[in-house]
Amino acid sequence: METNVQKTEETLKKYRIEECIDNLKRKEYKVILKSIPGIIGKGMTTFYNYRDLRITDREDIPYKIARKLEILFGLEAGELENVKTVGKHYTQILEEHRNQMLPLQNDSNRTIQRSADYKKNRRRPRIN
Repeated sequence: METNVQKTEETLKKYRIEECIDNLKRKEYKVILKSIPGIIGKGMTTFYNYRDLRITDREDIPYKIARKLEILFGLEAGELENVKTVGKHYTQILEEHRNQMLPLQNDSNRTIQRSADYKKNRRRPRIN
């Protein structure tokens, strides 16, 4: 079963570009396919590379180009992606950081040692 999941991840495309193009009529398809490089400001080969990106690839489409493609195909912001991007809100990261720092504040020796090291190794900006 793991190999099936892995195969689908490898074959699943990062963006729905091909799906959007396939939904066009034949005449629309030809016109749009020729127009896209001018619209996004990239060559046809680059567009084909964008279209063929897999979920496992590290490459990505720049935001402005992805947004232009979304507008072209009548999609809302973020609908071009097959997999939604997730992340933490900055307040959650700050809360996690505070929770990690609490044990250090209880141990006064470690806190003093850490702050002394910080002051010793801290760089100050040069003023010319």
